[in-house]
Amino acid sequence: MISLINNLNLNFKQLFNFFLLIILSLDNYLIYLSSVNIIDQITNLLLSFGVYIFYKELNYIENRIPSLSQFLLSNLLLIFIFYRSLWLFNDNDKFIYCLFPLLLLSLLTNFFSLKDFFIHLRPLFISTLLILKAILFIPLSILLTPVNTFFTWFLLNIFGFKAIVKGAQVFFENGGINITFSCSGSDQVLFCVSAMFVLSICFPLKSNFIFLKQLFFSIVFALSVNVIRLCILTIFVESANSETFSIFDFLHGGNGSLVFSLISMILCCESYKRTYFEKNINL
Repeated sequence: MISLINNLNLNFKQLFNFFLLIILSLDNYLIYLSSVNIIDQITNLLLSFGVYIFYKELNYIENRIPSLSQFLLSNLLLIFIFYRSLWLFNDNDKFIYCLFPLLLLSLLTNFFSLKDFFIHLRPLFISTLLILKAILFIPLSILLTPVNTFFTWFLLNIFGFKAIVKGAQVFFENGGINITFSCSGSDQVLFCVSAMFVLSICFPLKSNFIFLKQLFFSIVFALSVNVIRLCILTIFVESANSETFSIFDFLHGGNGSLVFSLISMILCCESYKRTYFEKNINL
C-alpha cells in the first residue's frame, strides 16, 4: 500500500514537471519569436530555470482531482491567453511579459489546492520579474541617467581625459555621447537583480539582510561596468560609422553591450558565490 502511494506521488510530480516544461518551452519560444530584445530573452530563460529548479527541489505530495471551479478557472485563463496571443507580435505589445506568470498560474490552479497557494508565492514572484523589469525600466532610467553621466565624466577626468559634461552629454575632444535611457544601465541592473533572485532559490542565503546586501553589491557592479562602457564609448566616439572596424559601433550595438552584461553577471555571480560559502558554509 505504501509503495502504491509513493508511486502515485512520483507520478503526480512527474506529470506536473512535464506540463511545467511544456509551458516554460512555449513561453520562451514565444518570447524568441517576438520583438523582445536579447537581454529580455536571456532574462526570461534565466527566470524559467529558477522556477523549474524550485519545483524540482520542492517536496510536495498532492494526488487529487481538481475541483470543477479550479478546472474551469484554469481553462478559462488558458483560453484568454491563447485568444490574446492572436495579436501578440504587434510592435511594443507588452502582453508578452505577462505570458509566463499567467501560464504558470493556470498550471498551478489545475494541479494544487488553493489552500497551498502561499507555497507558490516565490516562483510566481520570479515569473513576474520580467513584467517588473518593463515597468521599472523608465523610472529607473530617469534615476540612473544623471548618476551615470556624472561618474562617466568623473572617471574620465581621473584617468587624464579632459572631458566636460553638459546635461546628459559627455564631451571629449571633438566628440561626445548623449546618455539616454538605453545607456543608463537599467537593463544591466535589472538583469543582475533578476539573476540574484534566481540564485536565492537555487542557493538560499541564511538571512534576508545578507540577501539585500548582495542585491546592493549587484547593483553597484552593474552600474560600475556600465560607467566603464560609457567611458570607452566617449573616448572612441570619433570612430562611429567608420568604414573599418569601429570600437564605438561594436560596443554601442547589441553584441558589444552583451559583453558588458556578461561581465556584470560574472561579477555578481562570483560575489554571490563567495557570500554563500562564507555565510552559509563557514557559519
